[in-house]
Amino acid sequence: MDIRERITQANQQAVACIIDSDPYWVDIRPAGECVEGLEDHMILHSGPPVDYDDMVMLHKRGMVSAMLFEGWAKDEKEAVEIIRSGEIRIDSALNHNTVGAGTGIITKSVAMNVI
Repeated sequence: MDIRERITQANQQAVACIIDSDPYWVDIRPAGECVEGLEDHMILHSGPPVDYDDMVMLHKRGMVSAMLFEGWAKDEKEAVEIIRSGEIRIDSALNHNTVGAGTGIITKSVAMNVI
């Protein structure tokens, strides 16, 4: 079996798992209460792990908006300075067994659907 056939087979198995599942909505809770490993002064994002300076503009804007939302910075300039200083931990949401819509920006006080 070549790689294309193996990928096709794996995709078919993944789709079958999704179709056969029976998820149900449980609650809405702050991310800090339901996302494993989410710490103070941490921002999660969609996609693989990436440094702030290597992010696309949408992710960068989301990071800055999260900083302002949480009250960790008084303005955009300060938010970028704090992020670049390393004071804020940035990680992929995938490393915390969660996903977010769009850029997937998640901090401890963001409301999450618990499924």
